[in-house]
Amino acid sequence: MIKSILKNVFIFTLFLFSFLCQNLLAESNVTIAIFPFSIYADQSQDQDVHNQIKNKIPLMILEKIEREGAKAIFITDPMDIESFDYPQFREQGIKLGVDYILIGSVFLEGQGISIDTKMMNTYEKDTFTTFYSEADNFENLFSATSRISKEIIGEVFHKKIITDITVIGSKMVEADAIIKVINTQVGDIVKPDNISKDLRNIYEMGYFDNIIVKKESLDNGVKVIF
Repeated sequence: MIKSILKNVFIFTLFLFSFLCQNLLAESNVTIAIFPFSIYADQSQDQDVHNQIKNKIPLMILEKIEREGAKAIFITDPMDIESFDYPQFREQGIKLGVDYILIGSVFLEGQGISIDTKMMNTYEKDTFTTFYSEADNFENLFSATSRISKEIIGEVFHKKIITDITVIGSKMVEADAIIKVINTQVGDIVKPDNISKDLRNIYEMGYFDNIIVKKESLDNGVKVIF
């Protein structure tokens, strides 16, 4: 019995160590420069609303990026970035000492909002990676910004967004019952703390004494297999 417990603790510790190492490597020294977003709207829209959104959305993205471990800076110096080509963006990135530059546009039509962002890697790519999100009204602006922030974080941290969660090999309990005690959801960023809590929840069901969690890289993210 003691040997079985020690074996499970050893496997669990190895798993967490592997996840933590991958996270630390991915999140070290990543810096993103975010510029104010351009606003496109008809003349009936309130100009004060334009000015608020111009900075509010990029600052919301900045906050979420920093929460995930990257460093982000908001550029307030006026620049005509809409006329920039790739060499000019790269020059700005090198001058600012950042790994990525993020620019964006917000389109307002009635109550609807769409957010179109572009991110360039200062040192590796000659093309932009684009991200898009939309909201039916201003009340849903936070959700739309959260979705686009997750996509940006996934790209910066090498596509660590969870796109699928699967349970295999369980003969005693239905997979749906296990899924119900897993708090991690599709769309989340892979985090060791959350995975460890899910493992504890599964162990506490009382049916298992050997649980292995695997990650499988997909084109659009990561598949987590319990």
